[in-house]
Amino acid sequence: KPFEARDLVVAVQSKLRRQREINHAQSAVIADVKQRILSILHHEFRTPLTYVVAYSDLLNREFETLDIDEMRDFLKGVSSGAERLRRLVENFILLVELETGEAEQTFRWRRRHINDYGVILAQAIAQAQPFADESKVALCLMPVPELPPIVGDAEYLKAAITRLVDNAIKFSEKPDAAVEISAFQRENEVCFCVADEGRGIPTRELETIFEMFYQVDRQIHEDQGAGAGLPIIKRISQLHRGHVEVWSELGRGSTFTLCVPVARG
Repeated sequence: KPFEARDLVVAVQSKLRRQREINHAQSAVIADVKQRILSILHHEFRTPLTYVVAYSDLLNREFETLDIDEMRDFLKGVSSGAERLRRLVENFILLVELETGEAEQTFRWRRRHINDYGVILAQAIAQAQPFADESKVALCLMPVPELPPIVGDAEYLKAAITRLVDNAIKFSEKPDAAVEISAFQRENEVCFCVADEGRGIPTRELETIFEMFYQVDRQIHEDQGAGAGLPIIKRISQLHRGHVEVWSELGRGSTFTLCVPVARG
């Protein structure tokens, strides 16, 4: 089409200016997430690092005087600290991807029709199993019925469900506690449900539990973790054009349900 050179220059300048604004906003988001992560590193990394360093040091210095049971206990301490560090680092990396928009690009090229829900749930449970064993919590996968397909990213879904299970384990403090994992259809959604028998969440907290790095009554319970799990779950649900629901009652437990729309056509 015929065009005026001046108009073309103005249009290009406008596009470049808009791109600079987007880049600046994204940089600001990244900087904010990094700053908030750094602000909790001091507390959250110190404890597991102490386990790793202290037990490793004892093993190095007293190796010849330790019996097999003592060595096994020290190695468990090292393993426990290392596993906690791994979960923290993985949460931080995934949260940065979700907050900066990088996860959206990954989702676009990795998404596909999904209906192997039993496999996804089993893999999520397998990842959470060591934490469950350590906490003496039983993980119960309910039979998965035949469900319609959804469009999504199996890895991100597995990450979200694993964190739901981890969260349920962390708050299951009763002896012989169990966490129930299930999947079902509700109208035009496929739902993944994780129910625990833990301490429950105060009603006043339900509106804020999905905020980044927020933890319920931390000053009272001194829970481990950085409060990144639920924000990750919420953002993964949004990637799938879905949502997360929560029911909770103090002293009886909580149920989190991640719902994703059924694929069209």
